This record gives sequence, structure tokens and C-alpha cells, in this order.
Amino acid sequence: MLSFHFSLHSHFYPDHDDTMACTVSFTTEKHYELPRRLEYINGIVTHPSLGKLAIATVKCLKITGRMWFKTNRDFLEIMDEESHELNEFSVALFDEGSNLRTFIIDGGPRSGSGCWGMELGVGDMLYVDDLEVKEEFRHQGVGSLILRKLLTDERIGYRGHAYVWPTPNSSVDSEAAWLARRDTIIAFYRKNGFRRIGFTSFFAYSPDPSHPSRQLTASAEPDPPSKAFETTTTGPALTQDEDRAEYPLHFAIAADKTPLVVQTLRTAYEADHASIRQRHPRTGLLPIHVAAASENVLAIQALLALYAPEPDVDRAALQGDLKDRNNKNGLTPLEILDATMTSRREIMETLVGRWDGYEEAGVRCEYALKRALGERLFSFALGDANMVTEDEYVEKRKWGCTCGMCTDGWLSPRMRLRLSAQAGIQYDMLKTDMDAFTSPHRPVSYLEIIHSTFDYIPPAIRKEIYESFYVGVYTIFYAICQVLETPSTTLSTSTSASPSTSDSVQGPPSSTAPMSMPTPNANATLPTPQTILSKALELDAGAVSFYLSKGGKVEFTLDAVLDMAREQSVLGDGTFEETFDVEEGGGGDILRDDGYTHLPKCANDLRFGGVRQHVGVAGGRDEMEDEDEDEEDEEDEEEDGEDEDEHDF
Repeated sequence: MLSFHFSLHSHFYPDHDDTMACTVSFTTEKHYELPRRLEYINGIVTHPSLGKLAIATVKCLKITGRMWFKTNRDFLEIMDEESHELNEFSVALFDEGSNLRTFIIDGGPRSGSGCWGMELGVGDMLYVDDLEVKEEFRHQGVGSLILRKLLTDERIGYRGHAYVWPTPNSSVDSEAAWLARRDTIIAFYRKNGFRRIGFTSFFAYSPDPSHPSRQLTASAEPDPPSKAFETTTTGPALTQDEDRAEYPLHFAIAADKTPLVVQTLRTAYEADHASIRQRHPRTGLLPIHVAAASENVLAIQALLALYAPEPDVDRAALQGDLKDRNNKNGLTPLEILDATMTSRREIMETLVGRWDGYEEAGVRCEYALKRALGERLFSFALGDANMVTEDEYVEKRKWGCTCGMCTDGWLSPRMRLRLSAQAGIQYDMLKTDMDAFTSPHRPVSYLEIIHSTFDYIPPAIRKEIYESFYVGVYTIFYAICQVLETPSTTLSTSTSASPSTSDSVQGPPSSTAPMSMPTPNANATLPTPQTILSKALELDAGAVSFYLSKGGKVEFTLDAVLDMAREQSVLGDGTFEETFDVEEGGGGDILRDDGYTHLPKCANDLRFGGVRQHVGVAGGRDEMEDEDEDEEDEEDEEEDGEDEDEHDF
């Protein structure tokens, strides 16, 4: 958070020529825990006539190694550990993998000027945490001087962007004074090329002079919806008791989730029909907005019922209120509800490490609002996919499904295909590469196996690899593929032979054969370790049993499939999408004629962590790599010592 602090100690007032004589220097210090990802940068402006006395300072955090965040999905967690402000910054703009939130770039009502795009999802980040110019040296270009030096320095990094939250953090006498000071700070950053990201409170700077943000004049940048609800009065704000007395329904809905709230709303409506549509002047929120934000399902149901008595009049009013964005958040009731549910999920995933699904009340609120709006409940309309009861909707949506076709509510058709393809590819590669084995009775070293799938097996277990052990591993890959391609709970092995070392083995899709497409089926088989093991034993009981006797587990292979599938998704290098996510018709892509693009899209398509949670597989290799990273970080710290590098400009 940017702040301007005040100092009364000065005996010298430089003019513009004196400012040009100032010296700007920066020091850098690697983060004590994550030296390869985070680095502190401090800048100072000094004047030759003042010696070492600083007339301006800046404090920043450089965030590098973006792929580490995308791989480990720990961006929100690490930013939360750094500071409350960085937590606010990360949650407002990015997901746990540091990917930019969709609403900023989708061209919708929350995208603001639309000058920012996917470029913010890559490259280094330079967060300006604090810029202090002593009061007696302001308005003479000192702040702009140190900021320009910072932004043009190599520290901003490759494809990097600078970020700031321009808001005061010092106390003021009134809200009007606070707003005036904030606007002054915003004007300073706009003057130096920063532009607002969507309608959030955060601004960014692009070093590319041709970037759309650099072509957007400060006067052309739209204000966020909250601007219309800011007060310029100098008097005291209403106390909470005064506010509650004037807007009782807003407070009742937020505080009371019992059946009593229904009677409260009915009583107010009978006294004044307009009461259920009263807008709070400071927030712009209607009672229906408050009910959505509070996930108060009884209040939502009661409010929707109260719009119904006069269909010709109240139907139009209801639709208008359900689509109303005339509030400080610029969100409709359904959008506020979605933001609330998403925020709670991210908090649980980030801080607790486990998300147990959406709360039932929130999902029931969503069902009621979607029905009232006439929206489709799910994105995929197959038969009666969108003709579900409220209880059925709650069951399907609990784990985040938006397509209506996720098996058990969490395994989407596209995720199923992604994992099936990866398991099939690994099986095909392993089965065709048996050159290391010259005898079934002579084990080979792990170093002689060139396949990275064995990295997911603990070192003590993979120390000596017999041919039967090797066959057991790829048989489990084949079993995973078979289970994922099974459209119902009944497994069949009639269409393929069991894997073995013979040349007659028929496996899942190879690089030269088209892959079968999983049919969207919410009741399809789940890839649990138990189901996969049962299938693997059917395919080759001898090899699989030998693998198990040496300490092998199905979970090791599942870990490999999940990790590799994630690495090849858009969360990694994107090679899966380049290969499979193509339009049908023409060409020779292995999935081009099988309708992959016709599979329903779903919010669960990239939730690999959710799949791990449901099948009970932790990230084994990830944990080993984290240990390696820690060891390398310790070595880096020893080499760097405690000294800081200083650079003068």
C-alpha cells in the first residue's frame, strides 16, 4: 500500500535543477525462505547538499520464478504469509497459480478500460509496497524520479510488470480527506504510466511503450463503480445503530438466517411494498444483494416470493433487481454470491489445504437465483441435464461442477480425457521400450530407465527394477486408462488383451492410433486406487503382484498421471491443448474427429488438486522436489552470505 508520510525536519528546499542532481540507489536482498522467487528491493534518493540524508525512499518486492507458482499452486499462500496487503493484491487479481482472473480480461462489466490482458499472467512482478517522499520535497519531481529509475531498471525483469495499490495508510480527520489524499496518490501514479486493472483498486505499469495501457490517457480511464458511492461530506458518518434503524432489512438479512427473517421481510413488505427494493445509499446494495452476499437462502426465497403477487409489475422489477449492478461492487446478486463462494473455497484451499465443497446454503441460493433469472443451471444440456431438482443441483454443484456431467460432481469429462490420454501415452511409451532388460531375472538400475514416470516411485523401492516390476508399472498405467474410458460402473476387458512383455500385447492408444473419446456420463467409473488395482490385477496379476510385493502402490502411478497431465495443461506448458484442443474436421490430429471440443467445459477441468483429494493421492514427487529446492536455496544463501548488493544510478 503506497503511503506519503510527513516529516518536519528539513533545512533545505531543492528546486528542479537540484532534483536533477539527486542520486538514486537501490539495494536488493533475497527472501530468507524463497530466494529464487522473492527479492526485496529498496531505493533511496539523496542530494549532494544533504549528504546521506534521504529525501525519498521506495520499498518493493520482486516476484520471480512465475513457473514455480504455477507448478506448486501456492501463490496465494505465499503472498498471504508476506503481508495482508500482498494477500489483498493476490486474491484480487490472481488465482493460486498466479494466473490472471478471468473477469479482468473477458470484456465484461468488471474489465474496466480493458487495457490489460493475459500478459499479466506471465513474467516477473514488481510490487511497489511503499513510496515515501518527505513533505518538504514534494511536487518537485522527486517521487517521479525514483519511480522512473525503478521502472526502467533491469530489476523489473523479463516481460515484467509493476503493481501498486495507491491508497494512503496514515490517519486522516475525515473520510473526505482520506478520499482526497487517495485521489492525489492515484493521480501521481497515472502521471507515471500506471493504469487501473479492471475495476479493482490495483494499478499496473507496462514497460512496453506500445502497450494499450500506455496509449490510454488518464482522463479516459473509467472510474470504478465504487466511485459513485463515495461521500465528500465532512460530517461524521452514521453510527451502526443509526444505520440499522434507517435500513433494518439490510441488517436483518445479514444477521438472521433463521425462519424469523422470512416473517421480518413479509411484515416490512406489508407495511411498504417498496421496502424490499430499498437501496442503501452508501453501498448501493438492495436487500437481494445482501441476501446473496450472506448466502441467506431463506431470505432469498422469501424475497423472490414477495416479487410474485403482481406478475405484470413485479416480474419486471425482479428481473431488474437481479441484474442490478448499480452498487459499489458493480456486481449482480448472482455475481456477488459467486464471489463469496469462490473466496471461501480459495481460503480453505490456501490456508487449510483442503476444501470440503461449497456450503449447501450457498448452492441453494445459486439455484434459486438462476431459476429466477431463467438461466441454465449447467453449461451442458444433454437430455434433462438442466431439468434437475434443487436437491439434485446441490449434489451436482457441491464440488464445483458447472457442466452437470462431472462424475460424482468432481471429475469432469475433459479432465477424464486428459488423464486417460496421459495414462495411455505413458503406457505406450513404457511398453515399447524394454531394451534395458536382457533377462527377467536380472534387475536394472533406476539410472538405466529413461522414463520420468519412475521418478514418482520412492528411491528405496526403485533401487532395483526387475522386468516384472516394470511390467507391473505399465500395467497400472493401462488399468488407469481402461477405468477412465469405462462409461459405467461395469468394467469390461473383452476388447483388449492383458499387458505383458509379448509383442501381441494390445494396449491403449498409441501415437499412431486414434484415442477413444469418453462419452459425457455423470455416472461413469471413478479412478480410485481400489478400482484401478482391481482392473490391473485382471490384466496381469503376476506382474502387478510382484510390483506390490516390492512396496509399489497404485498411488505412485496415479501421482505421475496427475502431475504430468497438469504439466502439459495450460497451467504448465500447454502442450495438451496444442495437441488435443482443436476444431473438428480435416487434418490428422489424433482427436480431431472424435469431438474433444464438443465435450462440455467445466470449472473442474483443471482442478487437479481436487482430483488428488478425492482419490487420496498426495503429490509425492512435488514433495521430493520441494526438498531439493530447499537444499538448493540453502546453498544459495550460503554463497550469497548476508551482504546486500548496492547499485548507484
